[in-house]
Parts: sequence; C-alpha cells; structure tokens
Amino acid sequence: MVLLIYTATYVPYRVCFVDESSEFLFYLDCVVDSLFFIDIVLTFFTAQEDENNTFVTSKLEIATNYMKGWFFIDLFTTIPFQVIERLGSNDSNIGDSKVLRLMRIPRLYRLLRIFRLVKMFRLLKVAKLQSMNKFLKLSNSIKEILKIIGAIIFMTHLMGCFWFLQAKLTDFPDSCWVVQDNMLYASSGNQYLVAFYWAFQTLTTVGFGDISAGNEIEQLIAICWMVFGVGFYSYTIGNMTQMISSFDSDNQEIQNKLDTLKKFQQTTKISNRLFYRIKRHLENNQIQKKYHDSEELLAKLPIYLRDQVLAKTHGEVFKKIKFFRNRSKEFNSSVVHGLKPLNLGSNELIYQ
Repeated sequence: MVLLIYTATYVPYRVCFVDESSEFLFYLDCVVDSLFFIDIVLTFFTAQEDENNTFVTSKLEIATNYMKGWFFIDLFTTIPFQVIERLGSNDSNIGDSKVLRLMRIPRLYRLLRIFRLVKMFRLLKVAKLQSMNKFLKLSNSIKEILKIIGAIIFMTHLMGCFWFLQAKLTDFPDSCWVVQDNMLYASSGNQYLVAFYWAFQTLTTVGFGDISAGNEIEQLIAICWMVFGVGFYSYTIGNMTQMISSFDSDNQEIQNKLDTLKKFQQTTKISNRLFYRIKRHLENNQIQKKYHDSEELLAKLPIYLRDQVLAKTHGEVFKKIKFFRNRSKEFNSSVVHGLKPLNLGSNELIYQ
C-alpha cells in the first residue's frame, strides 16, 4: 500500500518536474518494480471474493478472473522504464533530444494502480485504517468529507503536474504559461507550487487570472479542466452540504426539546431541581431512542446472527451478574432479548 501511495503521489511530481535522477531514486524504482512484480505473482495464489461475497479458491478461476481484470495493467506498470531511459541516455545520438522526455511519459501509466488502491480499500477493508477509525471514532459524515478532501487534493496534484508537463513536452515555447510567468528557471518546488495553485483555483471555479493559458494547447487543457471542475465542485458542495446538515440531527432534536423546556421553566417558574430532572429524562429518552433503532435492525437479522451480536454486546453483563455465569449460551441469548435499558436518578422508586 505504501508503494501504491508513492506511485500515485511522488512519481507524477518526479516525472514532470525532476530531470536529474540520483542513484538512490534509480534503485528505488527498481525495487518498487520488483515488488509490484512479486505482487502480480502472489495475486495468482490469493483467494478472491466474488459478487456473491464468497471466496474463490480455485487457482484456475483466480487466474482467469485476474487475466480478465487487472493483470495486463499491473504487468504494464511493472516495466522498468527508468532502465530504458538510462540506456537511452547513454546513447549520444538521442541524449539531448525529445526522445528522452517522451520516454518519461510511460511512467505516468503507473498511476493506473491508484484504481487498484481503491479496489483494495473496498475488498480488504484496510484493517489498519479500520483500527484507526475505531480509535478516532469518526462518524460516516466526517469520513465522507475526508474522502472528498483527499480526492480534491489528489486530482489537483495530478492536474498541476500535467499542467507543467505539457509545457515541458513542447520545449517551453514563448507563449506557454511557464515563460509568461517567469517560472522557467525557478526551482522545481516553486514550479510545482504555482502549477498546483492554478489547478486548485481553476477546480474551485475561482480563476483569479494571474496564471492563464498562453496558447491553443493550454487553452484546450484549461477548458477540459474547467468543465471537470464545475461538475466536480458542484457535486462536492452538494454532498458536503447534505452531510453537514445531517451532522448533528440527533443533537439538534434534543437541543430543540431543551430550548422548549427552558421556555417552559420561564413561563411556569418550576424549580431548578425539577428542571434538571426533566432534562435528564429527555436526554435518557434520546439514548433509548437510539437503542430502539438498533433493536429494529437486530430484529431483521437471522436468529443465529442476532444471538451472536447480542452475546457480543452483552458479554460484560453475563460476566458481572452471577445469575448468568453458569447458564448455557442458548439460555443467555434467549434472555437477553428481553433486556431493556433503564435510566433512573437517585432516590427514584424502581419496584414497590
């Protein structure tokens, strides 16, 4: 997974902005290609999950499905283009020509692996991320917003790299944005920052105009990015608005009830003690409402799944209460169906 993230983030920057390759980066690329090739081999021996959520263990079926799917993309992305580029740079006849630059383009096809990264997130559930999510206790709305923010940053990163690459492939004509904005001899980091800035402001439909297209190719690329930006930005804003509005729907409901209770106290002059008892009752009812929603979900599950869920959620009850300790699992599972949450304050009568 680290290799996939490296391929999707650093490789575009290096292909587009960095001309000189160190020995370390050369051998790092060789190691990455080797590990991707090993991953291809291991995939032929890894069980796959089909559309019926059952695992396929037949090697022939696994190989057939892989050959029909990601095999050729994975195989293409393991081609060691850095080796081909180094062999080409040793040839004095092409060392200073555009051929070397064109040789760097196929490295971008490694970005197709980012789709495999998405697939791995979906199929493998990414155990480490699940543990992190369990630790952080993020709501679904926050997770969706983080996904959208990540998608925006990633797409802007790719477009910023490509925005500079198209000028480089045409040998930086006088009309290109790099020359027009005096960025030709700037550092690669500064060039990337300006390209990212243009891509982000265009995606968000701001468009200050300080960085603009200078020729027909750049105008065509800018138009395509604007069309994508309008659709993506509208979709993002619509989704985020909906998620933010549903963030605290339960909290908003209880807050409305508490506001009504405060007005009621001001009107009827009830004591603070009685006010806080009513307030605690309303808050407890809100908790019980969530419990009832969970009960409705459990009622739709098969009995064997429902018993497993209840045994897991009420395991501490079975351990702490002596009555349940020496009982069978079947008995405890049947009894737990009748357990209901009850919240009482001090000095309240439970049974008479």
